[in-house]
Amino acid sequence: MSALSRQLVDPRFSLGREPLTEIHVLEDRDRDGGYYAYEIESPTNPALRVPLTFQNGPWREVGVNGIFEVDLLVIARDKLERSLPEDPEKRGYTKEAIRNITLAIDNLMSRYQHREKGETP
Repeated sequence: MSALSRQLVDPRFSLGREPLTEIHVLEDRDRDGGYYAYEIESPTNPALRVPLTFQNGPWREVGVNGIFEVDLLVIARDKLERSLPEDPEKRGYTKEAIRNITLAIDNLMSRYQHREKGETP
């Protein structure tokens, strides 16, 4: 982890206990002032450390140099779709999460399409 970082904490995730993973925002900003470097690690398993580097700048100008936000959403949706409980009564929360992730993907794709056309979404 970078010496200059801040931790993202969402109290809804910890459910009243210590979080199982920690998300750190590395203090590197892209040209628009946003953050693009993150790291996920486990306080109980030092071997688990996953760096995430997001695209920094328009890919047509700078090439692909990181992942896109939509990539993480597609992965999360796939994970949830493949782990739906067998019991239909236990699927409610998971199916709702899948619907919301799909909506987020659709909105981001519309945003990307508007940007490609030079429009401001």
